[in-house]
Amino acid sequence: MKKLVLCFFIIALTFMSLVACNNYSTENSSYKINSGDISKDNNGIKGSYKEYNGYYEYSVKFTTEEVKFHIDSETLNGDINIKLIDKEKNEVFSVEKPDDFKKDVEINKDEKYTIVIEGKNHEGDFNIKWE
Repeated sequence: MKKLVLCFFIIALTFMSLVACNNYSTENSSYKINSGDISKDNNGIKGSYKEYNGYYEYSVKFTTEEVKFHIDSETLNGDINIKLIDKEKNEVFSVEKPDDFKKDVEINKDEKYTIVIEGKNHEGDFNIKWE
């Protein structure tokens, strides 16, 4: 009976550790999140987690020639850097540990841009909105 309980406990512990820590890898993103997630919608990206390492890339084609960005984050530990990259791989802007960062950006609405979120042992959250 003790062996059965111990076996069940080990299986449950293994399952919980796999659920709490997620690795993600796509063609343009590779990151690891501990206890949290990153989500996106038509006008933004947000994330909240215990720990984030790696980089998340999101390609977007804006519908206007001027885009207003509002980026905010809370950092309890580690580093976060958020960038906007044009199709030529030039940085349009880059901000580390943004706290109520606002920027109006003139863009070419016929081109795709990439938003990059890089984290190194980052604990906290971020919220990127554009209009």
